[in-house]
Amino acid sequence: MTIWSKEKREPRFLWFGAHFLFPNRVVNTVTLDKPAIIERLRALRREASEIKAANRVYWARSVHTKLEIELYERRRRRLEEIRKEARALIRHHAA
Repeated sequence: MTIWSKEKREPRFLWFGAHFLFPNRVVNTVTLDKPAIIERLRALRREASEIKAANRVYWARSVHTKLEIELYERRRRRLEEIRKEARALIRHHAA
């Protein structure tokens, strides 16, 4: 099961059982070692920070075009995906 992104027509990751489906690869979370988990969490945090900065710019304006609104919705959905992935990584590898 994959979700296709509208902007690039590539599959986005989707939590499915013990796997994350990423664009171009499948990563089994059970076999990830701690350095790989830490690096993935850092990348997610960095991406979330960039999205939040873009959202601050969006909310600083009072009038938005349809394109800006659509981009904001995409960023909002991506933040939700990031949160789910981070929670799953932490939950499965907390030990």
